[in-house]
Amino acid sequence: PGVCDLLRGQALLSDCIQPTRAPNLSLLPAGACDDQSLAALARPELAELFDQLKAGFDFVIVDCSPVLPVVDALLVGRHVDAALFSVLRDVSRAPKIQAAHDRLTALGIRVLGTVVTGKEDNSYRPDYRYQAQS
Repeated sequence: PGVCDLLRGQALLSDCIQPTRAPNLSLLPAGACDDQSLAALARPELAELFDQLKAGFDFVIVDCSPVLPVVDALLVGRHVDAALFSVLRDVSRAPKIQAAHDRLTALGIRVLGTVVTGKEDNSYRPDYRYQAQS
């Protein structure tokens, strides 16, 4: 069970929060998505969920859908303190990134910056290695 189940009123938050191996880090999965849970993104249930999460955790990090193709990220974005773009190198294009940024800022959602994934491995020095710490 996860967020979708919570929004449908079919689960309790305490039953959905999962511990992880990392100390002081919990996970709230998406759950089983359907039309009812998607519709709840625009209703007070989502605000109530975020209020509960913010009261119980120091930080709430949300991994959401892309901004342009669906409205989900904009609905969720109304309840976050800020957004961080994740773009894929050689795939994401500047005009679409700008359009997504414009949509978020038009709703008053603060954008902190961008994380670029998919960097080529050859960007490191040939002698660069990860080394385990003792």
